[in-house]
Amino acid sequence: EVTTYQCEIGIGHGNARNVADANVTLKYIIKMVAEMNGMRASFIPKFKQGVNGSGMHVHQNLAATLDNEEYNLFYNKSSKDGLSDIGRSYIAGLLKYAEEITAITNPLPISFKRLVPGCEAPTYIAWDWQNRTALCRGHSPNTKHIRVEYRAPDPTCNPYLAFAAMLSAGLEGIEKNINLPDPSK
Repeated sequence: EVTTYQCEIGIGHGNARNVADANVTLKYIIKMVAEMNGMRASFIPKFKQGVNGSGMHVHQNLAATLDNEEYNLFYNKSSKDGLSDIGRSYIAGLLKYAEEITAITNPLPISFKRLVPGCEAPTYIAWDWQNRTALCRGHSPNTKHIRVEYRAPDPTCNPYLAFAAMLSAGLEGIEKNINLPDPSK
């Protein structure tokens, strides 16, 4: 990734429980392989001031299956950027409950040392398509693969609790039809 001794690992997509299982399994395997080779793998969110920390950015969307075909509920080809009203309300829910979610996705005092300006970490409760300081970033606009990346979690969090908190907030946004502000700049 950006910092020495830091790697980006992609788990792939699936339902929240399966991705959480894969997250826990992957961290366990990495730690065991490192130990077998006389090393130590750490998932600490911030190990040195002035150096980018380690995040666990979570890409999300909602899908429905109809006649054996999966549809991304965040996609609407008629919208100017491809983001559906469901996707907008989901992101708005994430933003509205960001403080509550952060208590779960950033469980250690050192977790917050990663969330500082200049280190490619989110520092604003906002959303955008490009801005890396925004808590939520949209991905793949105007495509059927459109999704939101929630950037605050770090690898020390419990992924089962973190995914449940994010999903609950997003669904609350949809249920209450929360209005999403314009992207930040």
